[in-house]
Amino acid sequence: MQELISAGQKLLKQLNDYGYRAFFVGGAVRDFYLKRPISDLDLVTSATPKQMLELFPASFQMNNQHQTVLIKCDGYLFEVTSERGNSLEEDLQKRDFTINSLAMTENQEIIDLFGAKSDLDKQVLRSIDPVERMTEDPLRMLRALRFQSELGFKLEGELANVISQHCELLEQVAMERIVKEIEKWFCGPYCQKTIENKTNQKVLDALPLLSFTKKELSVLSTLNRLPNHDQSLIWTIIYYIKGWNQSTAPRLPLAKVVLKEINKVLHFYALRKDLDWGFESLYDAGYTIAQKVEWLKESLGERFIAEQSLKTKWQQLTIQDRSELAIDGKILLKEFEQKPGVWIEECLRKAERLVLTQQIRNEKEALIKELKGSFNR
Repeated sequence: MQELISAGQKLLKQLNDYGYRAFFVGGAVRDFYLKRPISDLDLVTSATPKQMLELFPASFQMNNQHQTVLIKCDGYLFEVTSERGNSLEEDLQKRDFTINSLAMTENQEIIDLFGAKSDLDKQVLRSIDPVERMTEDPLRMLRALRFQSELGFKLEGELANVISQHCELLEQVAMERIVKEIEKWFCGPYCQKTIENKTNQKVLDALPLLSFTKKELSVLSTLNRLPNHDQSLIWTIIYYIKGWNQSTAPRLPLAKVVLKEINKVLHFYALRKDLDWGFESLYDAGYTIAQKVEWLKESLGERFIAEQSLKTKWQQLTIQDRSELAIDGKILLKEFEQKPGVWIEECLRKAERLVLTQQIRNEKEALIKELKGSFNR
């Protein structure tokens, strides 16, 4: 973290030396004040994008709307944005919440023009002009929920009223942006606490395609905290709470690999309702999917297998992946002298079952002999 800050300080100094104002701003300064880890640093400057591009030829403009230039310094990439308005004060005044309106100089002097430190100390989420800030970008109402989940802060009264009155504007927000905020909200240590707030309930009810009912929120409030930021597990929970499956879920901007894993977890969760893990079902699921199934069962108050017991069972499998089989498709083509076809998959599947159930040793000759006998039958 210190290397990142040092690189940022070097960039601030360079901009200052060229005669431009430059400061650290936003969440990084907030986290610096709260003594939280910092993963990235945003800068604001009085220089225009054109001037920055001339000063740093290797940089490039990444956002025309917000006049942001990406500049590399000591191996770190920094987003440097031109001030909105004619001064630092005008720029900070337009930040979504006061806690994000802090700025910091090259020498780590914090500039607080709008009572951000006081709000951070009181653990209050406030906006300088809540109507203007929330309506110019309605996603900020969901960001308010996310910051409550992340920091454990409370909504200031006026901001809460504005959000309650305007949360229907979330219908205008692109689902890609909503999905990202929902994931961050889910992972916050105070996520369940946020559900108790009526304003937050209204926000969650107003989400396009994702409107949460009180009943669904009640189920969510009982779940264990997520072990980490696991995107597929987040959406598996949402699918479960809403009773969605592959054919009934709305089209959300989720990657195919995430959707595949959601459906796989739900499939094996359904199987685990009545059956314990067998060698074959555990092998088909894979250890990671099985872990998520057991986490879900534990969170829902159902009988589950403890982590160590599941790991022991997994380690008892004679093979844990098809690549460990003593045969593969090329060997089958050579031994059977047949044209490629679905028979290869069928043979490999049968070989897996034979090895997993320990009917046949995982040896090439033994497997080929057994498969040829079955093939001829």
